Amino acid sequence: MLECASASRGRLVLNMAATLFIFSLLIYASYHYSRLLADNEGRDKIYRFELLAQQATLLLQEKVDRLPTLLKATRGLVLSHPQLNQTHWDAFFASMQLDLKALGIVGITFTEYVPDGHKNFYLQQRREDFGRFTIFPQGWRSDYLVIRFVLPQAISTQIRGYDIGTEYRRRAAAEQARKQDQAAITLPLVLLPSVSHSLDYLMLLPIRTETTFIGWSTLGFSLSKLINELNHQLSDHQKLRIQVIDPRHRHTGRFAYDTGSQDLTPWQLKLQSLKQLQLGDQKLQLRLAPAQGSELYVSVADLNTSALIAGLFISCLGAGISLLVLNSRQAAAQMASRWLSQYQESEQRYQHLFDLSPEAIVICRQQKVLLLNRAARELFGCNASQALEGRSLRAYLDPQVQAAVQAHLDPRTGQEPPPLPLEAELRRLDGDIRFVELVCAPILFGEHAAEQFLFRDLSAQALSRAEAQLSRTLFEYASEPMMLTDNQGYIQMVNPAFTQMTGYLASEAQGQSVALLSSQMHDKSFFKQLWQTLHTQGEWTGEITNRRRDGSLYIQKTRINAIYDHHQHIYQYACVMTDITEQKREMDAIRHRALHDALTGLANRHHFEQEGAQALQTALQDSLYICVLFIDLDGFKPINDTYGHLIGDELLKVVAQRLQASVKEQDLVARIGGDEFLVLLTQLHDKPSALKIAQRIQEILLRPVTLDTQIQVHVGASIGMAYAPEHAQEIGLLVECADQAMYQGKHTGKGQIRIAQREPLTPL
Repeated sequence: MLECASASRGRLVLNMAATLFIFSLLIYASYHYSRLLADNEGRDKIYRFELLAQQATLLLQEKVDRLPTLLKATRGLVLSHPQLNQTHWDAFFASMQLDLKALGIVGITFTEYVPDGHKNFYLQQRREDFGRFTIFPQGWRSDYLVIRFVLPQAISTQIRGYDIGTEYRRRAAAEQARKQDQAAITLPLVLLPSVSHSLDYLMLLPIRTETTFIGWSTLGFSLSKLINELNHQLSDHQKLRIQVIDPRHRHTGRFAYDTGSQDLTPWQLKLQSLKQLQLGDQKLQLRLAPAQGSELYVSVADLNTSALIAGLFISCLGAGISLLVLNSRQAAAQMASRWLSQYQESEQRYQHLFDLSPEAIVICRQQKVLLLNRAARELFGCNASQALEGRSLRAYLDPQVQAAVQAHLDPRTGQEPPPLPLEAELRRLDGDIRFVELVCAPILFGEHAAEQFLFRDLSAQALSRAEAQLSRTLFEYASEPMMLTDNQGYIQMVNPAFTQMTGYLASEAQGQSVALLSSQMHDKSFFKQLWQTLHTQGEWTGEITNRRRDGSLYIQKTRINAIYDHHQHIYQYACVMTDITEQKREMDAIRHRALHDALTGLANRHHFEQEGAQALQTALQDSLYICVLFIDLDGFKPINDTYGHLIGDELLKVVAQRLQASVKEQDLVARIGGDEFLVLLTQLHDKPSALKIAQRIQEILLRPVTLDTQIQVHVGASIGMAYAPEHAQEIGLLVECADQAMYQGKHTGKGQIRIAQREPLTPL
């Protein structure tokens, strides 16, 4: 007795140890799964914020880029009206219909340069125009930078006559603009004294005739207002904390402007994005972070609380079930051991006969088990027959089946027995439930009446049916679109998410080929490689452009897995899809802006060199020529200076359209800055054909241009030509050869077409 009690305590300790080990494993898995979910959520927030920061910077840059255009338009107004008066000034800006607030503009002025010796004469002229006119602040200076005309009209009486040279930042920028003959920008100013914290700048553009320096067109604007307006346009959950650093500030590294007042949190520092804002010829640094109260401001915890709590619950439940199973097995083993010792005498009876049968056979008398074979022992989960002999077999069957068995074995019940075989739930000795097929019949055993039961285990088939039902439920309620096809690509099943994405009902898609979704955007080689990958690797992942039922195109990220039968032959394919059309559109738009000129829509220099390098490599392989045309417009600068930058921009757009129409589809036109263009002529079989194209371009560009404002202008073109491989075998050198040829021709007179020198350029 003491030895049995000791063995029982030992088994209990082992059960507790095994349960504790299982619990530890489940806790460990729950911890890592919750951490993985938290990490994924953090990466998603970082990606979404970087995209938001990029879009905000581009919007801000787009607004700032309009300011130099307004300066040049003001200069064009002054130069085109030698006798400029207030009427001309007001009419010009009224026609432009500017929204100063939206552009962050505080004011636009025409500021005149007045040497001290001309001061009295200047005051006499201005008093004839404006009546009372004085230069302030009072005091003698060697020269004066006097505001003459002002926009908006509301502040003109307050600042007309103000000498901006009395303030050192304005004077420094004015002198820099005059000396360098180009636009200059001041250090940060306060143009809005009513605003407690404002970041303002003044841009100055020199105005001079061929012989005389006149003064400056100036534009004061508030960068802080632009930033705040940008934040106002964003939704509450997208608000940004924007900090501005002006490298010219004497406290380098300090913020010239900050939309917030508190230090950044560690999460904001982790998400912060550093950008650059081009302000004229100056570059300001922007540091963007989520603003307090926005969705992205809330940091992600190291662990996903919901997943961790669920994991703890499952761990406790699993450990409890494990302990119950282990203890039940111990009790069952003890009981089986006692019964085994009572029935050792019948161990050999009919053993060979039973063991030869693959079916589980049990013989009973008066509902008590007498004999069972090896298959029956395996079915009931006992190591020896004695564990079950003497017990009531019907106790292991559900009550409904017990009644059906009784009707078959005892006709006196008067019940109509159901047809055999019966399907029943069989409870094993360890408590596990098995689904079995049962046949029973009365027999004679040892000259006494008995019952014979034959069982066939159907648990595997039942489990397969349950798994199939579970899979179908997951298939139906999955948020991702799914499709199941046969091995020939004919659709067998689709889920509701598929219908939502494609517009095809299940009844419309089933039985159709997957070509039902074809957009004709992929060639045969694409699908040939897809099927080849599926046959060799069993899976394929990639992007496919498909067509919905309404005819609209969409892009889906696709994962296809092959399903094999027991012979390892593919008999089905499972396809999971995700609509990524909007993501692709956003990325394509960003990529297009990076590779194209914002004004004309032509390729920029970076795009030109990429495409040119590829075309050059193809030409060298196919023994063909390519030619680069370097085009510089003749007469563009006077038009731009006379009519202003807006008219010049319209002219550049017309030139771009004419260049595009002058070349073949496979050729490339690019604008590389100002009035300079590049043309890449590809797949040339001889060089004279390129010269003909250049002559045609020159002829087309000479045609007069009538713009929307009914202004008719004329421009010409000086063109330099360089061939590959004759002049260079590297695209950058080829552009340089064409550039040199153009300038050599321009020195001899405008409107020339010049071919580069014979000696090829080589890299340094």
